[in-house]
Amino acid sequence: MGNWQIMDTKIAPPIPTNESSRLAALCQYQILDTIPEKAYDDITLLAASICRTPVALISLIDANRQWFKAKIGLEAAQTPREIAFCAYTILQQDIFIVPDALEDERFARNPLVTSDPNIRFYAGVPLITSDGYALGSLVVIDFIARELEPQQIEALKSLGQQVVKLIELRRTVLKLENIAQKHKKLHKNRQKFFQRIAIALGLTSVMVAGAGFYSYRSLSNIVAVGDLPVSNYKVIQELEDIHSSIQKVAIAKHRYLRSSEVRYLDPYYQAREEIQQKLNQLKKDVKNDPVRQSRVAALEILIAQKLIEIEQTITISQSQELGNASVPQLMEQSKQLSDRVETTIQSMQAAENQSLQKRSQSLQANTRNSSVIFFGGILLNFAVLAIVYYFMRREISERQQVEVALEQERDFTFAILDTIASLVVVCDFQGKIVRFNRASEQATGYYSNEVKGSYLWSLFVPPEQVNIVEKAIGDLLTGTPTNEYEAYWIARDGSRRLIAWSNTTLRNPAGAVEYIIASGIDITERFLAAQELKESQQRYQDLFENASDLIQSVALDGRFLYVNRAWLETLGYSESEIFGLSLFDIIHPDDHAHCQELFGHVIGGERLNNIQTSFMTKTGHKILVEGSASCKFVDGKPIAAQSIFRDITLRRQTEVELQKANEQLCLSVKQLEQRNHEITLLSEISDVLQACRTTEEAYTAISTFLKLMFPDLPGGIFLTNASKNLVEVVVSWGPPPLTSNSIFSPSECWALRRGRPHFAGTLHGNLQCRHLDRPIPAASLCVPMIAQGEALGMLYLSSPESATPIEAKQQLAITVAEHIALALANIKLRQTLENQSIRDPLTGLFNRRYMEESLEREIQRCDRKQQSLGVIMLDVDHFKRFNDTFGHEAGDSILKELGQFLQKYVRGSDIACRYGGEEFTLILPEVSLEITNRRAEQIREGIKHLSVQYRHESLGQITLSLGVASFPEHGVTGQVVIRQADAALYRAKQEGRDAVRVAL
Repeated sequence: MGNWQIMDTKIAPPIPTNESSRLAALCQYQILDTIPEKAYDDITLLAASICRTPVALISLIDANRQWFKAKIGLEAAQTPREIAFCAYTILQQDIFIVPDALEDERFARNPLVTSDPNIRFYAGVPLITSDGYALGSLVVIDFIARELEPQQIEALKSLGQQVVKLIELRRTVLKLENIAQKHKKLHKNRQKFFQRIAIALGLTSVMVAGAGFYSYRSLSNIVAVGDLPVSNYKVIQELEDIHSSIQKVAIAKHRYLRSSEVRYLDPYYQAREEIQQKLNQLKKDVKNDPVRQSRVAALEILIAQKLIEIEQTITISQSQELGNASVPQLMEQSKQLSDRVETTIQSMQAAENQSLQKRSQSLQANTRNSSVIFFGGILLNFAVLAIVYYFMRREISERQQVEVALEQERDFTFAILDTIASLVVVCDFQGKIVRFNRASEQATGYYSNEVKGSYLWSLFVPPEQVNIVEKAIGDLLTGTPTNEYEAYWIARDGSRRLIAWSNTTLRNPAGAVEYIIASGIDITERFLAAQELKESQQRYQDLFENASDLIQSVALDGRFLYVNRAWLETLGYSESEIFGLSLFDIIHPDDHAHCQELFGHVIGGERLNNIQTSFMTKTGHKILVEGSASCKFVDGKPIAAQSIFRDITLRRQTEVELQKANEQLCLSVKQLEQRNHEITLLSEISDVLQACRTTEEAYTAISTFLKLMFPDLPGGIFLTNASKNLVEVVVSWGPPPLTSNSIFSPSECWALRRGRPHFAGTLHGNLQCRHLDRPIPAASLCVPMIAQGEALGMLYLSSPESATPIEAKQQLAITVAEHIALALANIKLRQTLENQSIRDPLTGLFNRRYMEESLEREIQRCDRKQQSLGVIMLDVDHFKRFNDTFGHEAGDSILKELGQFLQKYVRGSDIACRYGGEEFTLILPEVSLEITNRRAEQIREGIKHLSVQYRHESLGQITLSLGVASFPEHGVTGQVVIRQADAALYRAKQEGRDAVRVAL
């Protein structure tokens, strides 16, 4: 890995915001630089198999590098963090995929991409612990660009979770081992402490013995020097013995309290008996001295109290009621009693010494020296005991602190055991369950209190696998452990889960196995995935063998490694013959050079598609094949070229025949498409023309559609006038400009003269129509438009350069001309009928029905605009007299002249109608009442100047009576306004005629 050079142009990966905490968490797991473990290796192997990649890794990212806990297909053990893909993965919460590293600007110049191992595809699942720290990633890598299927992505995520469970389980086991080590260390420290206590007590005993020995020598000297009272010395010695026995009782008591071992009570009982005996002896020795008897009695009471205190302490200790709070109180009480006993003994000794001094002044110096030496030893003994007491006190305090720390660590460890996703079962050396964590409860359906004390194999292990579990436990006890094994567990509901177990032991200070810790991971899904993978591989094998394509695998030297059944049957070889053949033995000689070049590209890592070449069968027959090829890599090295080919010999022959048929078909399809387009346009123009209400609308539609139908043929639509003596263009399109006169006589067109289409090309120069204009086109087509036996006009097309376009469009032009002629005839007929339906035939004004419809419409419009609307009702005065005098035809002449007069004197927006007989109505939109009245006066005055003649005879002056009303002053509906105007009209007639009256 040291050969990888970190490029200056690369993009450095970002640092997580919690980097320091993440690194601290990584250190706690103590997994970096550990030896390979099978559980991790199995996961990487399964990941590579599921994703079908040559490389799979479990990568952990520390401060400066990525280290591989497990790896498949890669030799390096670690890489610098600056070039690690996984440095990006730990920033994600979900899978991180790079389909093509060369296309990703973050990795395009990465040395892992541009040089060995030439990474192209990368997919990594972040390994996120329960604390939320991403320690590394589970990675699959390929040397070609690719994508993962959704099922592969989900499987890779599941495997990543398994890795996290293994890492968490590792930390838990390490903590348990740590606690065991601390217990061992505590036991060793306890042994050292008791050794130091024994040495101190031994030293004290030696000092006491030395002091006694020295005192004995001094007393011997005193006896030798003079005859001193023996009783004094005997009393002093007995006091010393009593004191020594009391010390023994205290020591035995302390030893028993510290160890709770019964064997330390024997010295206590012996010393207590000795004290009683010595007291009895002392009382005998002083029975003749009342003063000394009182002292001995006081001493006896104190010793009894001391013994009672010791007996109470031992009794409380045996009943386990001795608490931390009562220890100092008892020790203080004990110390006070000890001090009083010692004080009493000392005072008695002093008294005996004083008595001895009085009795033997001569031996005063020796006695003083002996006393000094004796009491010095006693004081030194007390000093040593005080030091021992100090160390005992400190040891007790330290042990309490350690026990509290161990208890806290134990609680923390139990909390981890209950929250960890892995199964943890703690058994004693016999296999009985002691601890059962929450994950185990969830996996089995049993609660911890239900399984405690039960044998592991009696509840969960299938009968056929009991021997596996018993053997694993036996191996642990004998020191040859089976660290990892797999076994099924039976849950409460009867379901089976496959568990991968890893075992360890906790030993007591003597080295014997005390507890067995079994940690397991549920690998049921992983096992099922592996089974499915195996079945999938079998299916693929069956698929290859039953495939109709030629499938082959070739070594780097060209030798065949595998061919399927279709390959053998197509080329005519037996299975035994292929291993003596090379790839180039079956390739046609003409394709050797090309195939050698392609083979080099394939083993170089390229994937080639759409390869076409020729194979030779065993009989020498040439077949054409087409397919793809790629290279298989193992540990980053090419090992074989794999390819799939299909026999396309028959297909190639068919393709040649199909190509010819396809060309003809394309031409036909193009013609059909053109015809379909023309039919569509023809249908559309028919629909549009049927919807047109005026000829002007029709002309616009015709121009638009004929430009689309004849884009390369300029032309026009010509219609004959009402006199049938001229033909005039109404629609034209181009460019180029129209090559015909705009107006001409029908006799100048052969089509109109013959009543059938007329085509004229360069070969028909003498038969060209005379209405053609310069420059004369290369070809022209005139199609008469005939409807209902009448020639309405013609359709004209011209081609400036060639006659071919017109010849191709001739039938379409005839059909279009028929549709246009029929549509124009219908429009004219509809206009005539519509005009007849709304017009009065005599006056040419609108009829009453049209007036009523228009009045309601105009009132609504004026209402929306907040405008007024005027209505004038007018009637010819004495019209019956005109009819009686001159006849009804004369009366009709007056009505015609009045209609023409009104049409001249109204606006374009006004509506003039014949209401009935000699009555007329004018509707004036958006006109006030005042203006309407003024207009009525103008009409009344204007009609007087109208001279109407009938048969060259004047009919006399015509006068009008007019009634005026307005919306909304006189009504809000048309009927009301008309009624008001009509009432005003009759009022004008009643008041003398020839007048204008406004509605009241």
